[in-house]
Amino acid sequence: MAVWSPVRAGSNLTAPQLIKAGAALKQGDAAALEKGLEKKPDDVDARLELIGYYSSRPAGVELQTIRERRAAHVMWLIEKDPKNDTFGYGPPAWHISRKGDSLSDEAAFNNAEAAWKKQIQAHPKDHKVKQYAAIFLQLGDPETAAGLFREIGDTRAAGSVAANYLLGIIARDPITDDPSAVDEAQRDSDYGRRILGELQASRDAAFQGGAGFGLATDGAMLYADGKINWDYSKLAGELLERARGLEPNKLDWAVVPTKLPARGELTPRVMRVEWGKLKGAVKKYTPPKYPALAKQNRVQGTVGVDVAIGTNGKVLKAIVLGGPKDLTFGVAETIAEWEFAPIVVAGRPAILLTAIPIDFNVTSQPVR
Repeated sequence: MAVWSPVRAGSNLTAPQLIKAGAALKQGDAAALEKGLEKKPDDVDARLELIGYYSSRPAGVELQTIRERRAAHVMWLIEKDPKNDTFGYGPPAWHISRKGDSLSDEAAFNNAEAAWKKQIQAHPKDHKVKQYAAIFLQLGDPETAAGLFREIGDTRAAGSVAANYLLGIIARDPITDDPSAVDEAQRDSDYGRRILGELQASRDAAFQGGAGFGLATDGAMLYADGKINWDYSKLAGELLERARGLEPNKLDWAVVPTKLPARGELTPRVMRVEWGKLKGAVKKYTPPKYPALAKQNRVQGTVGVDVAIGTNGKVLKAIVLGGPKDLTFGVAETIAEWEFAPIVVAGRPAILLTAIPIDFNVTSQPVR
């Protein structure tokens, strides 16, 4: 039996899982999937596996074939299934760059852009279509992407587009999502100067924070790897400081390192993770105490706590997001003493952000 069959049979794999499985396919298994699509072209799972396969740049397959087949499957998804959650998933194995790396294909990007614009015309009120189109277009057509993000009210994402452009990012690794190619001349273009003006004039915390976050995280990778010489850190720090002033309880703006790294330094990723995926990494745990008066008055409920975990596994900061006021006393302080196993994501240490729900029930101890 082919390797891919047991991976797919009887399971409901997510798009990320299918793409990851595809990256591990052997050439013969990929050929079998391609053959199967001739009879069943609407097999989305097969197309996702093949996108993962071709994005891994498989040995023994000509580069032009890789580009063409990858683009064909991506185009099918845009035209037939534009709301597929694959387009919201990163790393962007589905992304076609206009230029910058071995998988770039300007003609294929232009075709994909036209297809996305057609989908937007067909679904003018569908925010998901606009969101996924914007994510796809953000490196190749940043002005259109930023405009779409603003239309759907996602100014943080518009800020990320601004950061990409100012750093000169023109391509990302389809497996790790790390910036892989830059054109620093972008920053000195008319559009680059306009972006700087917009950031300086803005009072939108999400726009400034999104730009500062992107500059700090991607800029650190690029500078440490010697791909840029621009000292992005001052602008990143200023934007994040303004965002903190406008949104003081937003951890995303508070824990991103802005110091310029040393050349060759392995800089961390900063990413938000669902609590359910992180619970198993807890090494030191003390349950928050049930406030005596709240328990006496039978006050129950859930307290949400936003937590930032450093690369060493220790909590950098914990902030109460909400919940019954009588239950919040001491919760953040207790969680700040928890410790986690350090996490490495795609070869880099990670600073993790997660929202932890603490349930208080008078019949039991607080549980996470």
